[in-house]
Amino acid sequence: MLRFDGFRAITPGDVAEVGNNFERNVNEFSPFSTAVLAGPDDWVVDSFFGQVYTGVSECSRGIYGTTTEISDYPEDRLANLGHLRVPFRKVPRVAVKSKSDLSAIVDSLRLVNGTHLELLFRGQHTEYTLNRSEETRVFLYGDERAVEPSLLASAVRSAVDMDEFMLEWTFLLKIYFARHMDQLSDTLRNSERADIFREHERFQWSFVQELFSLALAQHYGLPSVGLDLSSELDIALFFAFNRFVREEKRSPFARYERVHAAKTLPVLYVIACQDRFQLDYRRLKPRSFHTARPDAQRARFMHSGWGWNRNYAAKRILVAFYLDFSRSEVDSLPKADDLFPHLEADPFARFLLETRDSLPNNILDPFYALQ
Repeated sequence: MLRFDGFRAITPGDVAEVGNNFERNVNEFSPFSTAVLAGPDDWVVDSFFGQVYTGVSECSRGIYGTTTEISDYPEDRLANLGHLRVPFRKVPRVAVKSKSDLSAIVDSLRLVNGTHLELLFRGQHTEYTLNRSEETRVFLYGDERAVEPSLLASAVRSAVDMDEFMLEWTFLLKIYFARHMDQLSDTLRNSERADIFREHERFQWSFVQELFSLALAQHYGLPSVGLDLSSELDIALFFAFNRFVREEKRSPFARYERVHAAKTLPVLYVIACQDRFQLDYRRLKPRSFHTARPDAQRARFMHSGWGWNRNYAAKRILVAFYLDFSRSEVDSLPKADDLFPHLEADPFARFLLETRDSLPNNILDPFYALQ
């Protein structure tokens, strides 16, 4: 069996199980690879990217494409810090010194073949990488210094059992909606009440409720199998220049503080995400649900990071920007209060805070409200 970082032994039967989340093509090699030689008949998977191989030799080099040989795409002309690497692609790394420069480049990226491409954004004060061994990077990319971005979902990082978690979380939402609808019935006019209750009835018994539950959970600090993205550049920049701080591990209160100069620059990923891999909170949200955090953050939820394809989101990065902004530029960005409504303006957050300590397990331990 391959001894490289992240590869695991599997069986042909494992590949047939949809729930394992493999990529569809077995033995997919880049045309820009070399020495793909016959090896043992073992079935193996790269557990970060879901790529399955049989009979590949450890003598192979650059099976995902040798970095120096991969053809350039138009956005590669932007690269001034080299490239990140993901299977079969290289991702340009671009240092930018102002929001105006960043906005101009993003606008140019949106125009593809004369059509308008929807782009989503994720800001991080630190870039995380997979940090595989040099020999693994040579095997995958023909480059011992290749940098693989890590966009693992919170449930993957914390090894949460999502089946158990989502059952409890969805039930908790049902309790909230029951209370919420009772309160609405006392305040709505008769004509409004009938429409709202019909919509709620459809929502309650449709698959949309579970999708909405999944998208909502991430924004209140709970583990999930996806990532928070935003359709607004400024909102993603806020998360790039601020970090989450919780003074005590189980405290229900937290804060965001400005990131100061460090060895590495904050990063903003531009992500091109197909509709089938994202949940648009605005389309899922029932009219009766109050404005909440996802509304303030123009939220999108990218679901994909699970099974043997844990780092799928990294494959959707179009460009990675490294932000060397002046203090005045950072000061002009949205503030935490703009993106995290206070408890008095967020009835759902109040409900979670009131419920947090009364539950028999720690499902709501990750939930927090801003101080």
